[in-house]
Amino acid sequence: MKYALAAVILLLSACQKPPQAPASFAERVAAAEAQENSPTGVLYIGAVVKEHGERLESFIGKCYGQSGLDKDSFQLVADIAADGQFGNVVVRPETVPARCYAGKIDALRTSAPRPVGYGEKPFPLFINVNFNR
Repeated sequence: MKYALAAVILLLSACQKPPQAPASFAERVAAAEAQENSPTGVLYIGAVVKEHGERLESFIGKCYGQSGLDKDSFQLVADIAADGQFGNVVVRPETVPARCYAGKIDALRTSAPRPVGYGEKPFPLFINVNFNR
């Protein structure tokens, strides 16, 4: 019996899919841009911006306002989970203010209705923070 259990465990572990390597930052940006530019993606992002747009803008002031640092541009990718929670947030370049902004984004949750086809699948989000000098 002990050997049969060990064989079942080995068979089950052999049947599991190998873990996928996480997508690179550039791959995540490309995937997010593609989804955001789709008809349903445009509507979803519009709803998210309507709900959180002012907050997203205020994060810039909070993260740069007291640091005295130059306002350098950065890019951010994140996923919006099925429950609306933002997560898996990554910024490039990783500066102190950009990481601050990422931390604030990571704490957000949206109540915007999910786009068609995204039941439990995370929706990719791309934000390009660009300061006009």
